[in-house]
Amino acid sequence: MSLNKIVGYYKSWDPTSPTPENIDRAYNYIIYAFLSVDNHGNLDFHGDEGVNINTIRRLRSFNSGRKLLLSVGGWNVGSVKFSNIAADRRKVETMADSALSLMQQYGFDGLDIDWEYPAQNGGSPADRHNFVTMLRIIRNKFARWGSYLLTIAVSPLANPSSYDIRSIADSVDFINVMTYDFHQASQGRTGHNAPLYASSSDSQWEKENSNCKVAIQKWCCEAPPSKIVMGLAFYGQRYRLTSGSKGVGAPAQGASEDTMTYKQIAGLRWTKCWDSYSKVPYKYSANEWIGYDDADSIAEKVRFARANRLGGVMVWTINDDNGDLIRAIKSA
Repeated sequence: MSLNKIVGYYKSWDPTSPTPENIDRAYNYIIYAFLSVDNHGNLDFHGDEGVNINTIRRLRSFNSGRKLLLSVGGWNVGSVKFSNIAADRRKVETMADSALSLMQQYGFDGLDIDWEYPAQNGGSPADRHNFVTMLRIIRNKFARWGSYLLTIAVSPLANPSSYDIRSIADSVDFINVMTYDFHQASQGRTGHNAPLYASSSDSQWEKENSNCKVAIQKWCCEAPPSKIVMGLAFYGQRYRLTSGSKGVGAPAQGASEDTMTYKQIAGLRWTKCWDSYSKVPYKYSANEWIGYDDADSIAEKVRFARANRLGGVMVWTINDDNGDLIRAIKSA
């Protein structure tokens, strides 16, 4: 069984963004990240439509069946603004109208909502219900104007206080599960950014929550697998080692830069190791350590997605690849 969707997020703010002819035709969904949203629900391009919007619209000429979506939100927007909008039907209507206007003006096919995360990060307990209401309002408005897509990006934790998964699944075309950022330097030890399976150094809670397999299983318990799109990280999490240990779970603290793109990591002439438990690699040199994905681990994840009959895979982000990882996706 082949995957129906290879979804790629495109970082609009990246000065090294690939030109349309350099983006692989295998990406049949490209999501432009990110629109801004004001307190009333109005969406905007941050004033960069003169450069990046015209560029990304040209992508259709390299794949006639490709769908282009606009994404609103992201980590920097947080939760409070979405929480306030979702609680007010008029603001949700404004957001839907604003999205329709931009999609019609610039020739996009849909909207992706990246709310990180309902009922968390300063949000309200009412977000769980209001998020569903928001999606239904937008879905219904889109349906009156054509076949516009509605998608969302969600936490891998499938937190029941944040998500009414069955109701969400009924309202969207597909769900991008952000199966990465599972381990970070604040935990005081090294850990894989996006392990497919649990590591031998994981706590019991981590084994039950902090890997791609368990995250996808939780989402698939209440949503059709065909609507679940598994996230693939084209970047890695960096650490500074604080002891002589070099492996997974070694004492560590944050590095001067928290992350590196795969393009950068591929050029590092550090010692490379493979975690046979988690099916992902890591590299180290002196007191530097990074957990990331390479072509082999990406292929493992694509095979996992196929075996579990998922709708597809999602890449964060197209910009961060040197070509190795999209080739691995296609090969697998």
